[in-house]
Amino acid sequence: MYQVNIPQIFNELETKTAANMSSVLLRGSSAAIFLYALIGIFGYLTFVRTPDVITSNILSAPYGNNIAIIVVCVHVT
Repeated sequence: MYQVNIPQIFNELETKTAANMSSVLLRGSSAAIFLYALIGIFGYLTFVRTPDVITSNILSAPYGNNIAIIVVCVHVT
């Protein structure tokens, strides 16, 4: 996922070493994995009990008091 950005990231390092580059890539990958996992968990918790109400427009489905959907709806509208 970094192949396009590697030269730019390396160029912006204060100390251009392989160890620093590895550290940056490890932190970036860790953050991405954490965020994807968090989104996946909330997505699963949103739809696990009501798979029959999934519609073509997820924001117009009747999810009641589900906080994740309420937050998305408020930010989109």
